[in-house]
Amino acid sequence: MGLMVYDKKYKCIKGPIYVRKAPDDYAQAISVVRKGQVVHAEYVMPGLLFHADGSDPTPVDHIWIKFEKGYVRFQSMRGTYKYFEECMEFEDYPSLDPKTAKHNDLVMLRKGALDAYNRPLPEQEYEPKIHRLCLFDSSHQLALLGYPKGIQTWVWTKDLKLISHSDDPNFSEETVDLGN
Repeated sequence: MGLMVYDKKYKCIKGPIYVRKAPDDYAQAISVVRKGQVVHAEYVMPGLLFHADGSDPTPVDHIWIKFEKGYVRFQSMRGTYKYFEECMEFEDYPSLDPKTAKHNDLVMLRKGALDAYNRPLPEQEYEPKIHRLCLFDSSHQLALLGYPKGIQTWVWTKDLKLISHSDDPNFSEETVDLGN
């Protein structure tokens, strides 16, 4: 034990997951990470997996992800669920299909893409940042991202990759962070 992974990006695949002040399951929860959100890990550190039979916990590598807000568990306390997976590269995700995409789907914008008015976007809005799809124009060639909170820009659908379909119709930007 003791192997630590540094400077990687992880996507939440099962959530919401509590962000804690310290790498301890009983530490104060200060925020949450929702399904589809990406965290930039400063490092990933070892921790304990617990057993249903009450036997001593097992020390295991890659349990706690440390990022700018605090610590999140990489997998459940008993190791039955993985909460995060390492982010793939932009090219590894499928292209957005406007026929199957819907409101609140998570998408990523290709680096160097221009908005609908042929203006460049701020550098931080490109991959690996994830945006929420709001709606399409009538031709399905343009998509509005991040409305009402977020990027709030029309972009070309050819420049988008689908990260995941939304399964949370009640998500809102106001509920992303608790207590922050």
